[in-house]
Amino acid sequence: MSIYGQKKIDNAFIKLITKDLQPFSVVDDIGFKEFVNLLNPSYKIPNRHAISKTLIPAAYEKCFNEVKEIVSNDLEMACMTTDCWTSRNTES
Repeated sequence: MSIYGQKKIDNAFIKLITKDLQPFSVVDDIGFKEFVNLLNPSYKIPNRHAISKTLIPAAYEKCFNEVKEIVSNDLEMACMTTDCWTSRNTES
């Protein structure tokens, strides 16, 4: 597999982790490994360390720079909101 192909799949994998709130430990699940291997036998699943120390920070930096670019382009008005509360049932 090319480096480009590996990075493209890594980016999709990070979206799975971040958008679906999946734990990093999913990389150790037998069923997940078998599923990924069936889809693409040449893909090397990143380990938890690579996810937390390399892939997530890179995704954050990319997102941060994209937002910074949008905001710095003569933005006249903006509205932001956030939800920082979560119940015991992990429902916002």
